[in-house]
Amino acid sequence: MTRPGVLLYRCRRCGALDCDPRVPDVTVALVAAVHGAPFPAAWCGPGHGLVSVHACGPGLLGVADLVGAVGDGAPDAPGPEDPR
Repeated sequence: MTRPGVLLYRCRRCGALDCDPRVPDVTVALVAAVHGAPFPAAWCGPGHGLVSVHACGPGLLGVADLVGAVGDGAPDAPGPEDPR
């Protein structure tokens, strides 16, 4: 079953939860990120890995770790302004 949603990254510097990128299938995206594989070509993107860069604030950058994925409509799905 295909379920769109987001990958979740937690910043090591500021602790913010970054809900990016939006993907058409969270399971495929999470497996690809964990294994270092590219996203499917139809998604028009190179994919994401186990770490990402997070903009903590003006001039401040942090390293964010992949902590999971959540599908749209899941009970604990973060909203666009969710500070988790």
